Amino acid sequence: MSKNICSQMMREIEEVKSVELFRAYHDAVHMEARHVMIDDNGLIRRLFKFPLVPDELIISSRFTIPMQEILDTVYSCIMASLKEVDNWDISRCDLAFTFPVGKVIGHGFIQRTDTTHPFDMSAIRVILSEPIKRGRLFCIKTAYPAPDMDEVDLVWDAKEAYEEKLFSRPQIRKGA
Repeated sequence: MSKNICSQMMREIEEVKSVELFRAYHDAVHMEARHVMIDDNGLIRRLFKFPLVPDELIISSRFTIPMQEILDTVYSCIMASLKEVDNWDISRCDLAFTFPVGKVIGHGFIQRTDTTHPFDMSAIRVILSEPIKRGRLFCIKTAYPAPDMDEVDLVWDAKEAYEEKLFSRPQIRKGA
C-alpha cells in the first residue's frame, strides 16, 4: 500500500459502516456467531475449550450493543489506526489493534476467574487480514469487545483473587 491511504481503501473503510456491505465483504460469520449472537453460556463453554494459560488473559466476550453500533465502532477504530493500516504489509501478517471506546460495549468471561459474573468491556479489538473477495484491499477477520486499561486492572485483580482462593483450599487426598 502507498504511504497515503488510497481512495479505494478509504471507500472500503467507509463501507464498513453498512451492515449489508460488511456481511458481503468481510468475515462477518465469525464475528456474528462468536461475538454477537451468542449467550453467556456459550461464552463460558468456549472459554473452557481454550488451553489453560496462567500468565495471560484468555477472554471470551460478546457485544451488548446493536450491530449498527458495532460497525460504527469498528469504523472508528480503523480510522484511529490509519497510520498502522497504511504501513501494513497485508501479505505478511494480520493487523490487530485495540481501541478504547469510552463506554461499555460488551462483556465477557476471563479464564481462571469466577464465571458467575461477566466483566464489562469498554474497548474493541479489530483484526484485519488479507481480503476474502477479489479486488478488495482488506478483510475484517473479526472484532470483539476487550477490556480497556482500567478494566484490565480489575480483571487481573479478580484473576489473582480467584487463583489465591483455589490454592488456599485444603487438598483432599484419595484413600484417606
